Amino acid sequence: PPPPPPPPLPSNIIAPPPPGPPPLMGDRSRVNSMPTITTKKRQLHWDVQKRVREGSFWDVLSRTDGSISINTEEFSELFTQKPPSEASQNIEKAVNQRPQKTTKLNLGRARNVGITLAKLTKKGYNVPEMIRTLDAKLDLESVKMLKSIIPTEEEIKIFSTVQPETLVELSDADVFVYELCKVERIEPRLQALEFLAEFSERHDLHQKQILSLLKASNQVKNNKLLHELLALVLKIGNLLNEGTAKGNAKAFKIQGLLKLKETKAFDKNISVLEFVVKTVLSQNQIDFSKLKNELDCIEQASKLAFCQIDGDSASLQKGLVLVKEEAQILAQDPKSKNSILRLNSLIHDIEKKVAYVSSELKVAKKIFVEAAEHFGEEKDTSPDAFFSIFHAFISDFHTELQIKDRRTARKKHQRSE
Repeated sequence: PPPPPPPPLPSNIIAPPPPGPPPLMGDRSRVNSMPTITTKKRQLHWDVQKRVREGSFWDVLSRTDGSISINTEEFSELFTQKPPSEASQNIEKAVNQRPQKTTKLNLGRARNVGITLAKLTKKGYNVPEMIRTLDAKLDLESVKMLKSIIPTEEEIKIFSTVQPETLVELSDADVFVYELCKVERIEPRLQALEFLAEFSERHDLHQKQILSLLKASNQVKNNKLLHELLALVLKIGNLLNEGTAKGNAKAFKIQGLLKLKETKAFDKNISVLEFVVKTVLSQNQIDFSKLKNELDCIEQASKLAFCQIDGDSASLQKGLVLVKEEAQILAQDPKSKNSILRLNSLIHDIEKKVAYVSSELKVAKKIFVEAAEHFGEEKDTSPDAFFSIFHAFISDFHTELQIKDRRTARKKHQRSE
């Protein structure tokens, strides 16, 4: 049997109205839709207290809300992200729909070429043409970058089959490598450009080396203070070696100057070098404090070896030959008339500078040999070995001289008190 009807409601309660018909499809006015999220806020991921203890800081704060207000406009700019506009969405969609460029390079190679290309583009260089015409305006940094991405034989083979009309389908890095592949003799051309880019710096450094060698040789050969000091060292050495086979010597090998600091008196309290300084100061006749400044070139000369100097000279000669060879090949191209005139002028200037430093090197080596033989050393002595001994001796002598001077000044000060 059917269930019994519900009991009637009391007279003071009004029954709710019956539900209406379901909304029609598409009738949004009768549907409570969810609000659309138009902005996104940055969240702070911290733990919150679900219960606040009565009388605690947080309980008091909830009733006062603090006295510092927040700049809501600035807060919104910093921590609220607005949805992209319809225009920007359309641009992004158009970019994504553009046809993707293809590449014939591997990923790593394409990335390296792309980085180099971006740097060269900022400088406004027409790189392939500058390489072809040996344009010295191509700076050293750019040349070194280009040497690192010279097309390989495999890449030259691959890009030789590329038709010019299909270049629009390739990436910028691919197009750049394609252009480099068309440059004849790219490797020797870049080597020649590297020489041109760094010639001034290398030439100046080489010239400074030669000048240091020349000055240092003249300084030790002609300095009177050094000669007086060596005469004193010889006297002290002969006194120490008196009665032995090495006594009454007329000369000593300059290597012996390094022994002065090592050789101590029997009480171990004073070295021979200290005794030399003490003797010099007790005489008070000659001012040896100027000696180090008068021999200011020997430190730089102590770092020079003939193998290094000769190598630098030969390297300049070799670079010049390379540039001249490439210039001769370039001169066969009728289109390069203006370039070859500029290049020949540059070569002529370099030839004069290289010839001059070569002649200066011969003079400096001759003067050095004379200086070495002046002190009884062999003529095949290397500058670094020869001058390093003098540099070490003069430095140690000067240090001891300063120590003794400070002690003397301190004693005078104490006496005056």
